[in-house]
Amino acid sequence: AAVDSTAGVPTYYLARLDTRECPSPRCGGVFIRPANRSFMKCADGAVRPECHVPQLRLPSGQLDATQQARLDAALAAGTLLVRGQRLPQEVSLQTPKAGGEQLLVGQAWYPEDGGAAAGVLYRVRPSALQCVTAPCPRYRANVLNTPYSTVYVDAITPASPTISKRWHERIADRSPGLLAAGNLNTVRTSGSARLLLSINRSYTPLIWQPSGKESCYVGGCSGEVCSATPGVVTTCIYRPDFACYSNARCERQTTGLCGWTRPDDMERCLERLGEP
Repeated sequence: AAVDSTAGVPTYYLARLDTRECPSPRCGGVFIRPANRSFMKCADGAVRPECHVPQLRLPSGQLDATQQARLDAALAAGTLLVRGQRLPQEVSLQTPKAGGEQLLVGQAWYPEDGGAAAGVLYRVRPSALQCVTAPCPRYRANVLNTPYSTVYVDAITPASPTISKRWHERIADRSPGLLAAGNLNTVRTSGSARLLLSINRSYTPLIWQPSGKESCYVGGCSGEVCSATPGVVTTCIYRPDFACYSNARCERQTTGLCGWTRPDDMERCLERLGEP
């Protein structure tokens, strides 16, 4: 089974609230498990299906009452999908001997509709292929947390009628695109084969409203973090895809969060390196 050990690297996780009653930092915070991974390496070095993170640092800004209720419900159910980095927990007056880790969240999604999240978690965007012959795949799907996992899909079929039709809009928004759980199926008709993605759950981004004129800051050991927090420190792990961010802009996105605006040359650079 695949093991996730990407502390300090932006990763997709499913988070659930820690409801145990004992002193912090032993209790409180959240439990996280990496998307599409069976196990992960925790701060104490042990390998488990999920790890305890005492401090969850959500993006700065405010959620309206509806969005806050969706965040709370997803955390309680263990269905909140986040993309973030595991970093050493900060020492404060409240936790002078803080141990473990904190999860610095760059973006979060709640399950909007559909049934149980069966299958694989994908990020889906337009294919950007220039085909000479038909049929030409319309979408490209990447398995979350899995480099070199790009597959080109001819069509997307919701497995449940309750899945919102807005998934078209989310795919068109290349950053981040559509996040969904589902399965790939090959359909053969008239001597040709088409690859279909059947989705049973789609995820909707939470929208944080910036409070005042908040700026976005580039941080991290390799300048790989874009957040509303100045001076973010990360583990000094260099990856080839960090070089792709040289022309990206760190600014507010449509979700209200700080993030990278990815030009076409950055998308091509990431695609060559097999990064979603």
